[in-house]
This record gives sequence, structure tokens and C-alpha cells, in this order.
Amino acid sequence: MSSDSERFGEFVQRQAQNRQQYSQKSSLKEGIEAANESLAVGQYHDAGLILRDRILPAVRDLPWTKPIELYHRELQDSTLPWHWSAVDRFTSDPTGVCARVARGPAGVDDLPTTVNGDTTDYEAAAKTIARTLASVESIASHHDVTAAELKRKADAMGHSVKLGEHKQKPDMSFGDPVSAIRTDLGSLKHYFTGGTGGGKSNAAGRQFEDYYISSLGEGRDYKCLDPAGLSTENVNAYDVPQWQQALRRAREEHDEPADWTDIEDYEPQAEFLVPLSPDLSDYRLPYDRDDSEFVPKPFTIPAAEVSADLYQAFLEPQLSDGEGRALGDAYRAVDNNLDDWSLDNLAREIRSRDGLQDSSKESAVRALQNLQSQGFIRTGADEHALSRDRWRSIFHSTDVITAINMNALERKESRYFVLSHLIERLWTLRIRGSGQPQLATWLRELSGVAPHREIRRKESEVVRNLMEFIVSKLYRIMRKPRDLNMEVLADTQDPGDVERGVRTRFNRYVVFEGSDSELKDIFSWSGQDEWYSLKNSLVDKPGHAGIVKGCEAASNTDRWGIGPVHLTPPSWHHHDKDEGPSGWEKRVQISRQTNAMHDEELRTPEYAWDLDGDGDAEAVDEDSFGEPDEADEPDDPSEKLSTKQYAEMTARQMYSHSGKSYEQITEEIPNNPDTGKPYDRSTIHGWVSDIEKGSGELVLDLESA
Repeated sequence: MSSDSERFGEFVQRQAQNRQQYSQKSSLKEGIEAANESLAVGQYHDAGLILRDRILPAVRDLPWTKPIELYHRELQDSTLPWHWSAVDRFTSDPTGVCARVARGPAGVDDLPTTVNGDTTDYEAAAKTIARTLASVESIASHHDVTAAELKRKADAMGHSVKLGEHKQKPDMSFGDPVSAIRTDLGSLKHYFTGGTGGGKSNAAGRQFEDYYISSLGEGRDYKCLDPAGLSTENVNAYDVPQWQQALRRAREEHDEPADWTDIEDYEPQAEFLVPLSPDLSDYRLPYDRDDSEFVPKPFTIPAAEVSADLYQAFLEPQLSDGEGRALGDAYRAVDNNLDDWSLDNLAREIRSRDGLQDSSKESAVRALQNLQSQGFIRTGADEHALSRDRWRSIFHSTDVITAINMNALERKESRYFVLSHLIERLWTLRIRGSGQPQLATWLRELSGVAPHREIRRKESEVVRNLMEFIVSKLYRIMRKPRDLNMEVLADTQDPGDVERGVRTRFNRYVVFEGSDSELKDIFSWSGQDEWYSLKNSLVDKPGHAGIVKGCEAASNTDRWGIGPVHLTPPSWHHHDKDEGPSGWEKRVQISRQTNAMHDEELRTPEYAWDLDGDGDAEAVDEDSFGEPDEADEPDDPSEKLSTKQYAEMTARQMYSHSGKSYEQITEEIPNNPDTGKPYDRSTIHGWVSDIEKGSGELVLDLESA
């Protein structure tokens, strides 16, 4: 019989032995508890009897214990209490020692009143019982029957750093440290919720720092990306040391350095990206006077790398019912003919489409022109283009935190257009990617990124469409994070303000406060019970939270998680709107007060950067946007054909010259603009039937068409 199997009888015997040992250990532990309770109220006689009749027999009955006298050598030099002389005195005459304390501290007339000249016989016997009990408890701790040390707090650990301190009652044997995360759930998706000032953003920042520090060591590489900067009111200055005094004190209380300048071989590196736009002409950004350059770097979006679906979401309010298909055809026509193109190319194609009304064409072109005027949509040839190669470089630079901030864009629809593109690129560039480091993505203020339907209804139609676009992409990301090799962090004040399909997909909830209904919802989303237990553990102090799921449930794998946990702030600075100035301004103020940073000042990049694209080779004058150049006027009459006419002519040419089958022709010609689907076999046959009979010519009557 192999070592991995056993007979039924052997199984029964082993189970019986386990039950007996559990019963014996429980009896010993309960006896120690009862004896200490008696000592606490001065009942030394009761404690002595429990020691004599329950505890010592239980120690002798345990199969792995030794005679008590043999523990002297093992425990005399340990940190556990050990009083061999008291143990020897009590075990030699337990009844006599108990008798000396039977009548209380007044003593007995026929017993000595002193021991060693200055101690009453009662006091000596009481001390013998107390020290013997402590020594026997050390034997129990030596065999893990009781805890050697009961702590009121334990370090709550992440991947590589301390995330906080778990507050606990001394009798909670949760261990030290405790794990604040679980690595057996696949990709972790963290959701930090709670009111203003509670500490959710700082806790998320520390979790983000945990990922970053992990990538600097020998463990797993994580690329830390902060792509959803819709404002600077809550900006994490990753390369700025922690500056808030309250947070510095909190770190020191947790035995952590006040900021990263006191951590050996650690200096966080960060890059900040802002969309290039004329809006930056009067928007001040940090300028590094030592390196003679702006701290944030500009980026543009190649028009050809924006999806047709995003353009359609942006332009849909300008179109009547059914015209979205024609817009999609225009996009595909440009994209199929050009490897790199501009919004002007798309506008020209829209003007040429027969499937769009003239009023819709003009509205769509004006919308594209407004988008063009924002400056951040250019060609892939632009030196600041956020191209595939640049994305690849970002994903692989695990030693640098990348943060993207759109707050400088004045128009809300522009900020959400940029964010929509960034979120979509996380999907399209990683869903089939291999060999990329794992991505830790922080979506700050998630209720502003993916609000629920009732909030979206209050927005303009364009912003609402873009928000719904973001929600649809986030839903896919949250369903398949492992396919993207991604972990997600998000924070928000009210967890219910986020779209349901997104908020219910997290698997680790860090809760700072909440109403009964909110706590019930969070437990429902996480598939946990006992929400009231979390409620009872929450502490009304900044920085204290409960962790639901996504962590080791201390001492009970069926429990919801751990709490309360006092979360440790990050070692870098987190700007809070209560500090007064914007995040960029605060950064510059700090730079002038610390040697950890270069000297910075606020400047506008009006003359340093090409804000409106006038210097770009593809720049188009406002009056000629979307209009064909004279050189572009078609000489070939076939270029004036409608989509349907062009499809028919191409089908006839392909059938006549290449002999392709109907199916092959269908795959290569444009779809039917009326249905959006490929032409059926009978239509192709109708177009080429005269060629089959040898009587057809490869021309179309353009005048009568």
C-alpha cells in the first residue's frame, strides 16, 4: 500500500487519536484559563486545586510531553517564564501547598509566619502556585497548546511591505504578521471606499507602492500605471517625499520611516504625462530649473489608433438614426487606404459619403474640427505620439511609475475622450500580449471614471456616450484581468455611485465606513456573510478600515477578512485638496523645502511646446478642414461612385479578370451600406450574369446611376 493511501481501519484509528489529542489539549487550555481567572481575583486555593487536579494530569496525558523535571534544561534559557524551584516545591507536595492558602492571607496559628525571614507562609505558598502555573503554561506554549505571546496588534503585510497594523484583542490568535492580501485569487482587484478624510486614497497609494517596491526586488515585476487623472486635487506625487505631518507621524507610529528619503536604496521614479493642447497656453506646470525642462511630458494620440467605436461614440449625437453605419464605413475606408492619417482625412471621407445627409456631414465634420482644435489628436508621425512602440516602452519600464493627467483640458468631453482611448488601449494592447510585465492599474475616483446610469444621465450627450464607452471597456477588463496580466486598484467615496457591472467585479474591498445598506451590498458583491461583524470592527478614526475578501481571514478561513486595520500611509506625498493649492503648486512648494528634489517652479509651456500643431506636417488650416485639395479632385469617374456602385464595379472587374468565386468577391468588396452586412450570392450573381454569358462590358453608366 502506497504512502498516499491507508486502510479504513487505519483512518478510523487516526481520526480517534486526533479527537483524543484535541480533547486533551482543550482540557489543558481550559484548565490554564480557569486557574488564571482564579488568580485574578485572589483565589489562590482554587487555582492550586485546578493546577493539581486538572492541569498537571492533562500535561502528563498528552502523548508528546515529557516528565516535568526534564523541561528544566529546555526552558531555563528561553524567553518563556520558568521557575523550577517553585515547580519542584508544588509537585512534591501539591496538597500541602494548597492547604497553606486555604484559609486566606490571615494564616494559621500552627504554621510558620515567615519564609526566608520576611515572607508569610501564605504569601510563599501563593507565589509558589502562581509561578508553577506560569511555568506549566510555558510547557503548554512550548507545545503550541497556548500562545506564547498575545499581542494587541499585528503587522498586516502586502506583497513586500507593511500595509498596516491589525488591531486585535489579546486572545485573538491571529498571528504576527497577518497577510493583508491573498495571492491565490488570480488577479487582485482592490476597491477602497469611504468618506472624505477617511484615508481611502492614502491606503490605495500604499497598496500601489507595495506593487512598485515588489518590482524593484527579486520578486515579480509590476508596471504601475495611474491613467485616470481627471483632476489635480488628489494627485500622488510619487517622486516627492511624504510631506503631511499627520501621515508622517502615522508612519513613524507603525515603525516606518516618515518618508522615502530615510529608506536605504529607495528613491521612487515617476513620469507624468499630459495631453498636448492649446489649453496649456495659460496652464502652469512644474518646471525643473536644474534640468531645464518641464516635469510632465506631453503626449498626443495618433488619429489612426483611435477605434471606430470611440469616434462613433463621440460623433453619434451629430448623426441621425442609421447614419452610424455610414460613419463606420468612412472610418474603414480611410483606415484601409492609409497606414497613418489625420482627422482631416476622416473628415474628407465623411464629406464624400452618400449614406450621410448633408446636415449630418457638416455636424460630424464640425465635431471632428473641434476635436482637432484641442491639439492632442495628431498623426503617428508626431514626436509626442502615444504610439504602439511608446506604449510598449511604458509597459516594460517597471522601475518607473507612469501617471497621466488630463485636467489641463478645459472641455469635459475632451478629458473623457482621452480617458476613453487610454482605457481601450489597455485592452487592445494587452489582450493578446505575451511576455509583458504584470500591470497594476490605479483608477482614482472611480465614480468619476465609471459612474452608474443615473449619474450619467445628468451629463451632456457626448460625455454620457464617452462614459458609457469607458464602462463597457472596464466591464471587459474586470471580467478578464488575468488575460490582460493586470491587477486593478480603485477608490471612491460612495461605492454605489459606480456602475454595477464594474463595482461588483472586485475581489478585495477595503472599507473605511459605510451605512448598513452599503456594508450589506459590499458583502453581497464579495459573496461573504456577517456584514455586522465588519460594522462592529470599524473604528471612527482616520486610516482605520476593514478588509473584506482578498486577504487571509485570520484564524478562520470562512470569515470575511480582517478588521480593524490601521492602514500605513505611503512614503511619497499624497496631495489633499484641503492643503489649499493644486497638486502641481504643492509639488513646487515642497521642492523648495527638501534636498530630495530638484528646484522647481511653475511655468506655462506656451513657447516650449507646439501646443496647437501648427508645426506639424499634417497641420490643416481651419477654413479648409475636411475639404478636398484641388490635387485631390478625382479625374477617374469611378472615384465619384457611391459605395454600392463601387462594390458592383469591383465585383465585375474581379470576376472578369481574376475568376474569383462569389464568396471570395464578397469578402473583398465593401459591405452593403443599407444593411451593414456582406452582399449575398444572388446579388453578386445579378451583377456578373451578363459577363458569364460573354455579353457584358466592364463599365457603369455614371450619368444615369
